[in-house]
Amino acid sequence: MRKKRNSKKRKRRKRDSRSHVSSPISLCMIVKNEEKYLDECLSSVQGLVGEMVVVDTGSTDRTVEIARRHGARVFRYQWQNDFARARNFALSHCSLPWVLYLDADERLFPEYHRKVLDAVRRNKADAFYVKVLSPVSERMGNVPHEQAYPRLFRKMPGVQFEGKIHEQISPSLIRQQAKFAHLDVTILHLGYNLDEEAIQKKIERNLSYLREQLREEPDNPYVYFQLGQTLILNRQPEEGRQHLHKALALGTLPNNLTATIWLILANEDYKEKQYTAALEKIDTALQIAPVQRLGYFLQSECLAHLQRYSEALMALQKLEQYSYESFSNISIDKTFEKYIIAQRKGSYHFALGQWEEAYYAYSEYFKTSTHWRSELLEKWVYAWNQSQPHPQIPREFLQLLLQNFDRFNHPVQAAKLLAGLCEQSGYRTLMEQFLWLHVHHDPHDAVPYYYLGNLELERGNFEKAENYYRQALQHEENVWEIYYNLVVVYIKKQDFVSAMKLLESALEKFPEKRVQNRRLLAGLYTKLGYFEKALEYAVSLQREK
Repeated sequence: MRKKRNSKKRKRRKRDSRSHVSSPISLCMIVKNEEKYLDECLSSVQGLVGEMVVVDTGSTDRTVEIARRHGARVFRYQWQNDFARARNFALSHCSLPWVLYLDADERLFPEYHRKVLDAVRRNKADAFYVKVLSPVSERMGNVPHEQAYPRLFRKMPGVQFEGKIHEQISPSLIRQQAKFAHLDVTILHLGYNLDEEAIQKKIERNLSYLREQLREEPDNPYVYFQLGQTLILNRQPEEGRQHLHKALALGTLPNNLTATIWLILANEDYKEKQYTAALEKIDTALQIAPVQRLGYFLQSECLAHLQRYSEALMALQKLEQYSYESFSNISIDKTFEKYIIAQRKGSYHFALGQWEEAYYAYSEYFKTSTHWRSELLEKWVYAWNQSQPHPQIPREFLQLLLQNFDRFNHPVQAAKLLAGLCEQSGYRTLMEQFLWLHVHHDPHDAVPYYYLGNLELERGNFEKAENYYRQALQHEENVWEIYYNLVVVYIKKQDFVSAMKLLESALEKFPEKRVQNRRLLAGLYTKLGYFEKALEYAVSLQREK
């Protein structure tokens, strides 16, 4: 009886190892201590793959438990400091016609599943390049990387991974004369968006493997390429450059890698402010691989530093042209957010005095960015003021800035600028809201109270206006305009005595305004019937003349 029960369990386990779909794809993975990532990874391909093969290389956490919970077939493997060997062990256990390989920190979300299944069922290629999008840390530049890998391929004799690290499946596929195609599918990779300590550990591990592989394969240009860029990332630029030049000298790398090396070398020149030298290398890369984004962006940066702004704008136009391409000609491209391009375009148009173009480019920056630089708002307002005639600022756009005001890095500066812009544009209600934001972020500044007083004076709300002007005076006693407008409020309220007292106190405080002050006092004393006092001020006015 026990034997029969165990047999049933084995059959049930075998059935559970397949996703409940008729898919010809095996998921192929190697893992170690991936409980943080693995559950979401396996969930992302549930319903896409017909089988999950997970090879564990020595986990001490819940990795194996999570894999089995998803119905994966789990195999143990003794780690041998060789990623290709481990992947090939996993590959040997894949039983379906197609293989999809992922790491635990990657996701292939359901929105792409139909494309993947259609591709393998149409049977028009043996391997498919897909995009791998990697958000990266500050150490790696903060701009997401985009790379193309043949992550989906037909299981064929002789097809296996190569390389101790940064292992590749492409060389064996090429030897088997596999037919390649591009599939517009994106895998999200989270493994480079780590803190500084984790990134450094990964770099040091990679360097160790790469140096060992180079000793075994001293004429392998791909190893020189990987070692060179890893050394640069490890802040060893000179040694890194030497290895990259060695990779170029061997002359057997494909064009996408060759162009990438030239761009890495150009970026090192850029960091050292050798912009002309960088441009020469970028031109070489663009001739080899014209369909890309990174080269044109770096070209625009160099040209801008050389104050060749018109050419920098042309480079950005080329970048935008190729941003719609699903795949580029280089092995490591970058994905530039719209706000980055808009900010650059705004700055270059601004430098050229092309005010209206700068205004619209900066407007796009604020629409697409999630963190706003107040100094760019200042340029945006200046460009609007310089444009003749002024473009109409949509109320909806200013409401967008109001609703997301916490995005500004310097809120007081932003509130001042936007309140002033609303005043110029006749948007009084929005102006008031920005003034209150100013008060919220700096309650000790007299400026917002003064302008709130002006709004209430304009509306005829004299009590409110008086209150705001008095608050302004509490924070700043040496501004004539506050005194003057408060006098106007008293006159509107027909409280002439208070107006005269305030003007009398202002005589000594603002000697440069004494003519205007005395004229007002003479008029008020006349209105109240104090003709002698009025005459006294009138005579003093004549003496001033």
